[in-house]
Amino acid sequence: QAIFGSITAFPVRPPSFPVMELDAGSLLASAHGDALRTVCSALGQHCNGLTIAARLANRKGLIDDKMCKVLSKLDTAFAFVRHVTVPKVDSMKKDLSTMIQASCSEQNGGSVNICPQVPAQMMLIEGQ
Repeated sequence: QAIFGSITAFPVRPPSFPVMELDAGSLLASAHGDALRTVCSALGQHCNGLTIAARLANRKGLIDDKMCKVLSKLDTAFAFVRHVTVPKVDSMKKDLSTMIQASCSEQNGGSVNICPQVPAQMMLIEGQ
């Protein structure tokens, strides 16, 4: 309820299980769903997404700019989590490693030895 303290007329549904037992994805899903339902209830209308609902609630003076930004970030994070897969994460890690190594090489006149090493957990082992 502390997250949505500015909307006191609409109580937030307590979680059906202790929050500490949730993984990050479940926490995001729970917070996203609760926030969307709370804001839409306060607005008295359905909105097609938390960012849209937050912007409308902000324009109507139900939430401040800071909360609008937090809810928009929550919506973005939840959208990423909904579509994340192992191949997507592996590809992101490989691309990040390649970009950093290329950038370091260019900045140091082609000397990769001066670049900080990419952490081992970011390096992909061939065949995984």
